Amino acid sequence: MNCWLLLPFMLGIPLLWPCIIAAENSKTEEVRHPAGSRLRIRRGWMWNQFFVPEEMNKTRHHIGQLRSDLDNGNNSFQYKLLGVGAESLFVIDERTGDIYAVQKLDREERSLYTLRAQVIDTTTGRAVEPESEFVIRVSDINDNEPKFLDEPYEAIVPEMSPEGIAY
Repeated sequence: MNCWLLLPFMLGIPLLWPCIIAAENSKTEEVRHPAGSRLRIRRGWMWNQFFVPEEMNKTRHHIGQLRSDLDNGNNSFQYKLLGVGAESLFVIDERTGDIYAVQKLDREERSLYTLRAQVIDTTTGRAVEPESEFVIRVSDINDNEPKFLDEPYEAIVPEMSPEGIAY
């Protein structure tokens, strides 16, 4: 038998091993119930990634919405925002889950904010969903002029060079 045919498979397994381990460790959280059955906890939070442009001049810039799919719109849920920047830079409408930036942000000072969200049933005072973490990224608007640190620069561009060519 020609062993050269098996060589790619033998070399590929050690390279793929971290991916296999990561897939095993990223299983959905499971909880044991008294009857011994195992049920998967369903995540009901719904949102996309959040971005806010730096230097926004609005006093209340809408970023996005956090919402539980268990929320049927009868105003019995209260949304809360926790973490660095909550209530000072970012506020949430407690009934709708809409998130707003209420101050100008500077990407050069801080490019992202990691916050946590909670949804509470106002009739019982209990959490409806597990607390969830999310990120708000500050988009750059190129408001700073470029800095050249190692001046002076010298370059030679041959005559009649095509536009956009790099030497």
